[in-house]
Amino acid sequence: MNYKFYVFGESSGYKQYPDDSIDFKSWYRSQQSNALLTIQRKQDLIYYIYTQAIDKDKKSFIGFCLVFNGVYIKNAKKSFELFEKLYSETIMSGKLFRINPNGVIGFATDSFASQTKEIERLNTLINDELIRYGRSFFATLPTSYRTGEGGQNFTMTDGVKVLAQAINVYDYITISNDNTNGDLDYVENMIQKLYTENVQIKKEYAQLNKKKKQYKAVATLFIIVVLCCIGLLFFYREVAGKTHYIQKLENEISIKRDSLLFQNNEISRLVNDLSSANNHLSFVKRELSSVKREVSSIKEELSEYKNKVGEHLPLVINYIELANYTANRGRVISDYGQRIYSNESRWIWFRVNYDGIVSGTKRLYYKIFDQSGQLKTFASSPSGYSYSSEIYVYGDNNSVVLFGWGADNSGTWRAGKYRIEIWYNDMCLKSKSFTIY
Repeated sequence: MNYKFYVFGESSGYKQYPDDSIDFKSWYRSQQSNALLTIQRKQDLIYYIYTQAIDKDKKSFIGFCLVFNGVYIKNAKKSFELFEKLYSETIMSGKLFRINPNGVIGFATDSFASQTKEIERLNTLINDELIRYGRSFFATLPTSYRTGEGGQNFTMTDGVKVLAQAINVYDYITISNDNTNGDLDYVENMIQKLYTENVQIKKEYAQLNKKKKQYKAVATLFIIVVLCCIGLLFFYREVAGKTHYIQKLENEISIKRDSLLFQNNEISRLVNDLSSANNHLSFVKRELSSVKREVSSIKEELSEYKNKVGEHLPLVINYIELANYTANRGRVISDYGQRIYSNESRWIWFRVNYDGIVSGTKRLYYKIFDQSGQLKTFASSPSGYSYSSEIYVYGDNNSVVLFGWGADNSGTWRAGKYRIEIWYNDMCLKSKSFTIY
C-alpha cells in the first residue's frame, strides 16, 4: 500500500518531519477534544490527520498524518484505532515524546529529523498493520465528489456508514474522541502513575541515604563519647549520670534503624508493584492481540463468503424510492418519498438503496408495468425490459439513482397503480408497487 507518513507537533515551537510545504498545525487550533482525526480529500489524495492534545492551556499537541493516493479507509473508526496504537507505541519508546518530570507527556527531542530510525520503526509498524488488515480495509475513491461543501464534525459515537458517506459529501470531516479507549487510557495513566511513583521513591531513597549517613556519624560520635566516659570514670563521678543519656541515645538509634528498614521495605514493595503493573500491561496487550487476530479471521471468512455469493448476486437491494423531476433531473416537483400527482407527473426517477457484496461495474435492468400489467417499452428498450443502466457497485451500504422514465410534459403518467422490477442476470433483485394519484 503506497502512502506518505508525517510526524508533527508543537510545544516550545512547531516541529514536523518530513518538513515540506504541507503544514498541519492549523488543524489543532479549533480542537476541543483530547484527540481529533481529520479526513480531507484533495483530488485523488486523501489525508488522515491525527492530533493529540498535551496541554490545552498552552495549546501544545502531537500528531501524525497518513496520505493515500486513490484509496481511502472504509472504516474511519479503525483508522482512529490505528493512530491511537501508534500514539501508545511512541510514548512507550520515549524517543520522540516522553513523560516529563512534572508527570505529563512532552517532547523528547528538539528535531524529529534527528530521530529518523524511530520514525522508520513507526513507519514499519504502520505498514505491518495495513498489511494485516488487507485490501478489504480500503476502497477506491469515487471519481467524482462534491466540492465547496466545507467540513462537518463527528464523534466516535457516529456510525461507520455515516462517516464513510460523509467523506464523499464534504471537503473534510473531523472525528473527535476524548480517549474513551480503555486500553489506551490504562496504558497512559499507568505510565504517568509509575513515573510519579518512581520520582517519589528516588526522592525518599535519597533522603534515607542522607539520614543513614547521619546515623552513622551519630553512632561514631557515641562510641567516642563512651570511650571518653570510660577514661574519665575515675576522675569524674558525674559519669554515672551519663549512663541514662547513653541508653536513650541507643534507643533513638535503634528506632532510626527500624525506620530505615521500614522505608527499605516500602521501596521493595513499590518496585514489586511496578513489576506487577508491567506484567498486567503485557497481559492486556496479549489479550488485545488475540482479539484482533480473531476479528481478522472473521473478516477473512466474511470476505470469502461475499466472493462466493457475489458471483451471482453482487448487491442486495433494500428498498426503492421515487421522485418526480423535470427533464434531466432539473427541478424537483415531488421529492423522494412524497406523493406524485398525475397532473404534475413528468420524469420519474428511481433511487435504489443497496448493500454491496462485490464491488465493480454492473448492468441492472428494470421493468415498468402500467395499470393493466403491460410492460412499458420504447424503441431502444432491451428485449423483455423497459430500460437498463450500468452502475458501479460499492461495498457496504450505498444508494444509486437509475435513469428516469417519462416525458417533458406535465401529466405524462396517468393516475393508477404501477410496478417496477430491478433485474440482474435473469434474477429479480427487488420489486415495488407505486401509485400515481
